[in-house]
Amino acid sequence: MVFIQVAKSQLISFPLHCKITAVHILNIVSISIEREMDLPTKFEAATSSRSINISELDTDKKYPIVSAKRIITKFGPTALLTIHDSDSAAALQIFLPKRYSEVISHDDIDKINKKSVSLNLIYKGTCPKSRSYLLAIEI
Repeated sequence: MVFIQVAKSQLISFPLHCKITAVHILNIVSISIEREMDLPTKFEAATSSRSINISELDTDKKYPIVSAKRIITKFGPTALLTIHDSDSAAALQIFLPKRYSEVISHDDIDKINKKSVSLNLIYKGTCPKSRSYLLAIEI
């Protein structure tokens, strides 16, 4: 058994045969920290994440999806993903294009937020003809 202490009184155990990655540990720690944070700390964490354009992502790099939610913008309903950039250790927020937002169900968002599925967002570049962003999601 492998034990990870995420709070003073909280231990999480994993069988030895489980593959534990840094992303798993980061997700566990961030959930634990979020539960224990006071309001000023939550505000600081909220300002440390920033929204970026999809084109600012590195091509073919896997960005772990931390959370997802549906929001309404002046352009209509869309999905907002919070991803983790391992190079800068920053949380980045990405507004998905409409064609991708439409295929993400509420159930998919729940699975992402409950950490029952671990997904990565990958920017594949732009379509040469339409200049639209090309994205992929992988496990």
